[in-house]
Amino acid sequence: FKLPYHTMLSLFQKGWPDFNYSFNPPKPITDTYNEIIVGMAPGGMVVVWLSGAGYKTEVGSFQAHDTIIAMPTFIDMIGSGHSPENDDQSIFVSRMMKDSAIAENFKVKGLPLGLWQKYRQKFNIKPTLVYDQLVEVNTYNMQMDFYNGEQYYWNLADIKNTEYGLRARINKVIFNWFIPWAGKNQGFQLDIRMDEEEIMQAYEEVYGKPANGQGELLVQINRGNDQYKIFLQGNGKKIELKKTQGEIMLNN
Repeated sequence: FKLPYHTMLSLFQKGWPDFNYSFNPPKPITDTYNEIIVGMAPGGMVVVWLSGAGYKTEVGSFQAHDTIIAMPTFIDMIGSGHSPENDDQSIFVSRMMKDSAIAENFKVKGLPLGLWQKYRQKFNIKPTLVYDQLVEVNTYNMQMDFYNGEQYYWNLADIKNTEYGLRARINKVIFNWFIPWAGKNQGFQLDIRMDEEEIMQAYEEVYGKPANGQGELLVQINRGNDQYKIFLQGNGKKIELKKTQGEIMLNN
């Protein structure tokens, strides 16, 4: 496939503001991508991302087509070595699928070919962090991972001016904050992973079909900094995400 050269060049050149923490105080720098990642999904879907520190950005999606490859050639390609078991396609597939959680899931649900495109759907959304504190709280940074494989990072300056943006469904959120505590700034970190079934349903309820309007991922932290609640809200609806897996930790 022909890659979108000019799009990729522009992303490499633009980069993002960052800091070199080997200096005290940290020195402002411009960072950029350092990897090209290729992902493949059943049905012939091929996706290409640029990746750098805290960022993964999709730059292209392509559709491959069926082709026939003789098993001996396939075995040479993957380096498994020739044997009667490897050179016989039915035996090879049966062995690879044996005692596998993926195989069990396949038996129950089949191959959800439309799921990969669903992962890539984007929504107008922004994150909002709310702290139940009597003192000023500084959110130091935040990172979001998305179901389409993208990743986005907000530093201290970005987080104070968080804006709506077109983003895929959120898979994971990590953020750090500081509060004055016993004469020093005490740091905390919250790492939240979404429940896929719950977050998919929440997006449908908030944005509708077809998707429209704006939404927020709202995270609320209690005064003791040891509990959280998380909601997807927008278009007059507010849904608590109760099946997330998250943990608040001290980070200094």
